[in-house]
Amino acid sequence: MGSRHWICGLCLAVFLFARVGEAQWRDPKLIAGQVGFNIAVSFVGKMVVHHEPPGRAFKQALKEGSVSGLLAHTGYTIAGRNPNYALVGKTLVQKSSLTTRRSINGLPVFDDTFYSHWELTHSFVHFKWDGSPHVQLDAINAAFSAYYLFSPDQYAFDARRSLLSGSVVFVNHDPPPGLRGYYVPGVIWIDTSRDDAQWVLSHEIVHSLQSERGSAIKEWHYENIRFNWLVFASGVPAFLAGWPEHDTRWHEIEADEYAGSERLRSTETRANSGGASTPRAVRRRR
Repeated sequence: MGSRHWICGLCLAVFLFARVGEAQWRDPKLIAGQVGFNIAVSFVGKMVVHHEPPGRAFKQALKEGSVSGLLAHTGYTIAGRNPNYALVGKTLVQKSSLTTRRSINGLPVFDDTFYSHWELTHSFVHFKWDGSPHVQLDAINAAFSAYYLFSPDQYAFDARRSLLSGSVVFVNHDPPPGLRGYYVPGVIWIDTSRDDAQWVLSHEIVHSLQSERGSAIKEWHYENIRFNWLVFASGVPAFLAGWPEHDTRWHEIEADEYAGSERLRSTETRANSGGASTPRAVRRRR
């Protein structure tokens, strides 16, 4: 099937989901962000890595990056709106990164590998299928997971949420005031005592998808160990906790939108009516 058919097919799929789904499916800003990122990465990568002429590089990047962007948008929307199906969304997001990485490296995108090559990182385990299965340790995710597993703080491991979300999930029923949840590579922490715990989980799952965005550019492997070093360029919230203007960071806005900002607004209305902290003050502490 030609690249034109792939793009048309994915556009049709997104349109059909939008007919019965949520606003995120047809949000032009979210779609443009995902498609634009993948086109830009593919375009720059083709010129830098393979020194392709700009015209040819852009033409290929436009086709291949559009498909990758639509895959990513679909994955983000599924995971953000339905955290119980986060693994489906994460698989599509990592397929998007794999597709863009192949595009950068000048490898075929619209051949049999489009069906047969897949990747999924669950917590600190990286699964890869390229005709045969491969299992690797994700070194960065493993380091953060180990830290929280052996942390002296009173975190409780949540097996069900961990299995479904694709990250190690810890819960705390008595967190510091205003702290609802955060994400570091491979690990999600949430306060389950709040009415909006499900929205917080969705928000943090989107952050876990954002942490894989850098792998669209490059990832490193040593024997059976994977190093996704570009995770540190993905705006991991915990590393920016002390920075001002929390709510205006692009990765926070994106996570809010994919998780469903209207759900947050309805929850905040209920919280404020009961005398809780203002939503902006609460969100700034996340």
